[in-house]
Amino acid sequence: MLKVRVILISLAMLCVPVLSLAEVVVDNEQYEHDALSGSYSAELTNNYDTAISKVDFVLLTSTPGRSVPWSEGHYVAPIPGGIEPGETYLLRGRGPAELIRAKEHEVKVKITITRAYDADGNEIN
Repeated sequence: MLKVRVILISLAMLCVPVLSLAEVVVDNEQYEHDALSGSYSAELTNNYDTAISKVDFVLLTSTPGRSVPWSEGHYVAPIPGGIEPGETYLLRGRGPAELIRAKEHEVKVKITITRAYDADGNEIN
């Protein structure tokens, strides 16, 4: 009977989700319309123990209630001066050309960091 209990406890432990801290926190994602395709911004906070020199990210733009997003693309952002551990950096850029059609709509921005690189250009794991 003791062996059965140990096995059940071990299986139960496998089902517990492992929580991990996001190493680059993305906050305050915003989009502003202008005469062209608009611009996006977001705050990136570095929770790594090393500086970040650049990030790769996915930018998704959508409107609540629409079935199809306006755009989804992969981008690389070099960060002048880097982001030291604990620092926050304001990432800004021009919106994709597809957003010219979105002028009359509310646009939501979702930025997902896919990779971060240290001061030597090596991927941070």
